[in-house]
Amino acid sequence: MRKRRRMSSDPGPGPGRWRWPGAVLPVLLAAAVAAGCGGGEPEDAGKRPASPQKTAQPEVPPGFTPAAAGPVRLAHPPAWKPAKPPKGWSFLAELADNGEVEARIGVITDVPQIPNAKLVTESAITVVQFNLGNVQRGPNREIDVPGADEAFRVDYSYPNPQARAGTVAGAPVRAVDIGVIIGDRQSAVVRLTGLQNKLTQALVDQIVRSVAVKA
Repeated sequence: MRKRRRMSSDPGPGPGRWRWPGAVLPVLLAAAVAAGCGGGEPEDAGKRPASPQKTAQPEVPPGFTPAAAGPVRLAHPPAWKPAKPPKGWSFLAELADNGEVEARIGVITDVPQIPNAKLVTESAITVVQFNLGNVQRGPNREIDVPGADEAFRVDYSYPNPQARAGTVAGAPVRAVDIGVIIGDRQSAVVRLTGLQNKLTQALVDQIVRSVAVKA
C-alpha cells in the first residue's frame, strides 16, 4: 500500500522540521542586513527608532483557541491541534486530515536576537528562499502587534515540495512570517503556512490580528 505523504510547510530536512544551518545563517543574515540597509535608505535604517505606546488590542475571533508560546500569544481555529514543535520552536499547532498536515502555525524563537523586526523577518524568509528556491514573496510590511516594540509581516508562497495525496504535485502553499521585537533585543517569528484551499487569506488575517506580546 502506497504511503501518503504529508504537506511540508517548513523548509528543511524532513516534514515538520526547521533548522537554522549553523554555517549558513551568518552569511544569510549578513545578506539580509545588507539588503535591509541598502537601496538608498538612510544610514540609520538598521536601527529601531523609539516606538509610541501601543494601544491596540489583539482581536481573537469567537471560538478560536488561544495559545501562548515564547514571548507571544496567539489564537487559531479549534480544529488545529497542538503538536510537538521542531527544534528552535516554542509552539506548533496543526490542521490535519487523516494524518496529512494541511496547515500549521508556530512560534520560532531560535532567530537572530537583534533589535530590528524587519531584519529578523528578512533573515527568516532568506533561509526559506535558500532551502526552497522557488519562493514568491511580497514586501516587508510594518504592522501593529499589541505589546511589541516593532513588528514586520511578509507574505509568501511556494510549491508544496511534498504533494498531498490527491492534489497536484507542487500545489501552492500560502505562508506568512511575522517578526516581533520585544524590549531591546528579544525577538521571535510567528510562522503560518498551509495549503491555499485550507488557509484562506481571510483566515490568515484573522490569525495575524490575534498575535500579541504576553502581558
